[in-house]
Amino acid sequence: MKNTLTLTITAMLLTTAVACSSSGTGTGKVHPSAPGATALQAAEGTTEITIWHGLGAANGKAFTKLIDQFNAANTGKIHVTAAYQGVYADLLAKYSAALRDGSAPTVMLAGDIATAYMIDVGRSIPASDMAAANPDDLHLDDLAPAARNYYSVDHVQQAVPMNVSTPMLWVNREVLRSAGLEGSRLKTLDDVVAAATTVKQKTGRTGFTMQTDDWYIEQLVATAGQDFCAPDNGRSGKRANSIIETYLTSPQAQEEFSHATGYIPINTKTADSPTQKAYLEANPNARAFANQLANTPVTTATSGCVSGAMTSIKASNISQLQAAFAGGKSVDDALATAANDAEKAFQQYQEQLGK
Repeated sequence: MKNTLTLTITAMLLTTAVACSSSGTGTGKVHPSAPGATALQAAEGTTEITIWHGLGAANGKAFTKLIDQFNAANTGKIHVTAAYQGVYADLLAKYSAALRDGSAPTVMLAGDIATAYMIDVGRSIPASDMAAANPDDLHLDDLAPAARNYYSVDHVQQAVPMNVSTPMLWVNREVLRSAGLEGSRLKTLDDVVAAATTVKQKTGRTGFTMQTDDWYIEQLVATAGQDFCAPDNGRSGKRANSIIETYLTSPQAQEEFSHATGYIPINTKTADSPTQKAYLEANPNARAFANQLANTPVTTATSGCVSGAMTSIKASNISQLQAAFAGGKSVDDALATAANDAEKAFQQYQEQLGK
């Protein structure tokens, strides 16, 4: 079966409320309840909120700017301290340590594969609970359906997506013309492979390149309508301080963050903004990204694999992908090794949970 190149969406980051237990340390589940709108009214002085994130470079600067704007608008009521904790793997490792010593943040902005782990440790408040407790502030229905679905498990919205990425195929038409492929339509993976081979044969230039990140493999699997892990991407039978989440996912904040970083706005009402319409008109690439998100079907395949073992699985996938691309292994052997490593990672994770 040929796979079309309209690739699926995945949310790169998520925002989820992490409530710290005041009754001790350790990783035991405490299932904190969602605070409502009256929580701030009852508080004396300025409410301090800490948010850990994994956004570096330009993305981190754009995020910090939003936090600064939020603090300025809530002087004397709420103050948010944002702290960069390194790449997502480092962020989760620091969060795990923080659970043991009682220093967990109020809110955490983590990578797309953190959902299952956050559920398993039981120390965060589902976004659905936050929305129910704050119906006038957090409107989950305004979020893009595909992004919302990615962070829902057993019909419960576990986290609020902050920003999303979508893979895109970039084509150098001049290179195609030099290989006699002018006018070629690259609609399937077979088309891309054939064109890349011809470019290499006729021009000596590399016909195709991609980052060796298994994120792309996850997207290709979803594009084919297949689950990345079985059964049902881990979504059958497997088991957010509102104000800052509401602000970060608001149409205005999403528009500003999108323009500064290139990520796709996840609030559908951003599209109603005159300045956003003008931006998309002037930036066809951004328009293509937004359209791809809007056209992503909400299915099990596009919802991503829910497993706390994904960090280990991704590490093995990347290693095997690099081995295959370097010619050290056949693709079949690399996939077989990756599958075997994934099974071991699943088992080890279940043992750590005591299951």
